[in-house]
Amino acid sequence: IGLGYMISGEKFWEPLKKVFPSFKFKYSWGRVGNDEIASATERFFFLSDISYGGKGFKWGRDMAVNYGGFQIGRYANPDIQWEISEKANYGIEFNLLDFADIMVEYFTEKRSGIYQQRTSIPASTGLSGNDLYGNVGGAKSHGVDASMDINYSFNKDAFISGRFNFTYSKSEVTEKDEPAYKESLKHLSRVGYPAAQSWGYIAERLFIDAADVANSPKQEVADAAVVQAGDIKYKDINGDGLVNSNDQVALGFPTYSPEINYGFGISFGWKGLDISTFFQGQDRVSFFINAGGISPFVGQRNAMQVIADDHWSPDNPVAQSFWPRLSAANNNNNTQQSSWWIRNGRIVRMKSLEVGYSLPDS
Repeated sequence: IGLGYMISGEKFWEPLKKVFPSFKFKYSWGRVGNDEIASATERFFFLSDISYGGKGFKWGRDMAVNYGGFQIGRYANPDIQWEISEKANYGIEFNLLDFADIMVEYFTEKRSGIYQQRTSIPASTGLSGNDLYGNVGGAKSHGVDASMDINYSFNKDAFISGRFNFTYSKSEVTEKDEPAYKESLKHLSRVGYPAAQSWGYIAERLFIDAADVANSPKQEVADAAVVQAGDIKYKDINGDGLVNSNDQVALGFPTYSPEINYGFGISFGWKGLDISTFFQGQDRVSFFINAGGISPFVGQRNAMQVIADDHWSPDNPVAQSFWPRLSAANNNNNTQQSSWWIRNGRIVRMKSLEVGYSLPDS
């Protein structure tokens, strides 16, 4: 009874009102469907797409009778449906000491029935249609969105104001129609990684000499590429003695849609003078150097200074340098998407800086 009196009485609420002049909880939930899962010409999935003119057959004693065949563009699938997205938000908003307005929100999203290409159906099934699709994908995401606005006047001549915002969002593929990978190829599965995850090869170092090439797993990461000393050596992930697409792994953070975005700005004012600035930043994001776009000598392109200063050569047979062996032609082995070219995309920049002065009225 005493506790109930304290909570319901002014002795409990009045001190809190001074600290939190306003305070509220927020919650929302929604479930929506998305019917834009394919192009306008592929809307009627319950109908098959069969056209005349495929491979035919000949008949008769002299094989002189020719019958045209049919070509299957799509098999009928009456089970195709909308993609489903279920979202929920949990948040609080409050004012602190009449100085700062603060908002913190936690959000989740679960997507199911994503319309994707099937990759687990082997060619031995004998299906002659184009690529098969279905509601076979699933994904989820969660994150935090927060902001704070401050406003305070010291006196009639001086004030300070500012805004801070922060967003963290992480996604994950939960379902995907994939081949039944054996244990040595489990690393190829996209399940458990962000939808925007990049994949590529692990670059160990540069080949030192011809003996190093001969005693290393054979590299077939690019068609018709002859690997030589000074080229990038990629890691044989599955240990089969051959480096190819089966040795690609997840690299870095997503290359678009950074998982962290933030900004902060502040303004000061004193009499007629005011100064304001705003910064923006991002984190947990990666990018790849376009090696094919800066390859020196290819197409009579000049060499960038960083390449001229730091590259492999017979006179400088190092295991690590910015650029591998120089070549006058495209070297597809060295321009593959790999850990050699990945970089951290973290950045903070000043977006604006303003200084002003307001003339007095008289």
